[in-house]
Amino acid sequence: MPGKKEGAKRAGRGRDRSSPNPLGLISIADIITGLAAFSGIMAIYMFFRYWGDITLGTAFIIISIILDGMDGAAARKWGTKHNYGHVLDSIADSISFCIAPGVLVYVVYYNGDIASYQGGLAVTAACLVTVLGITRLVRYTLEGYKHSNFSGLPSPAQAFTLCLVAHIITAGMWNIAIPLVLIAAYSMVTPVPYPKLKGKPAILFVVVLVIATSYIIAYRAVTNQVDRTVFDNLSTFGLLAVYTYIIGGPVFQTVQDRIARGTEGGAARG
Repeated sequence: MPGKKEGAKRAGRGRDRSSPNPLGLISIADIITGLAAFSGIMAIYMFFRYWGDITLGTAFIIISIILDGMDGAAARKWGTKHNYGHVLDSIADSISFCIAPGVLVYVVYYNGDIASYQGGLAVTAACLVTVLGITRLVRYTLEGYKHSNFSGLPSPAQAFTLCLVAHIITAGMWNIAIPLVLIAAYSMVTPVPYPKLKGKPAILFVVVLVIATSYIIAYRAVTNQVDRTVFDNLSTFGLLAVYTYIIGGPVFQTVQDRIARGTEGGAARG
């Protein structure tokens, strides 16, 4: 009998040490993250499938941006069964906001001759967008998700910027577009603080993206073309808003940090 008891105990301990079923750990937030990654893959496919027409590809990147803003909210509302959500999020972001934008830059600005200035710079810019974006996500995965603000330009903001640049500035103006691409890419790995969009501003931003993207996709599906007037106006306004964030965001965050430190100092003295 003692032998049977010992055997039962060992069997029980073995079951306790067994790994849980991975499918049982999937939460609503994880599903949204997976959809964001799938949307990034679709963006890459669309860029190569419809070479020269980047409308659908950039629409899928914007869908990924919307989903990226939803998974965190879903995790806070419905919870999660594991603590590596930020790792899954970074994997999805590397596809949608690093690889897909790099492919976008290559498709739009590479002229087929890597030995030329345009071709060489286009390939370099495309590689830097991908490599610097992944570098930023690695840093974020290790420690950045713990902070109240961003260190460097967020990869979704960089991806959105490149979508707008690619639509507004054509391949013939590559000497203007590629420097803007490089500025956005380098901004991701700088230690400059950027504010996080929260509350009503974040909701408004997502609503505008959803409406604009839905209109563009619906119009394209019905007419097989793009309403250039509306599209160009939306793109120009978006590009101005993004570069306002790139330039003004660090200034705003620095002022906010100083105000917070002043308030804490006053409370300590009181």
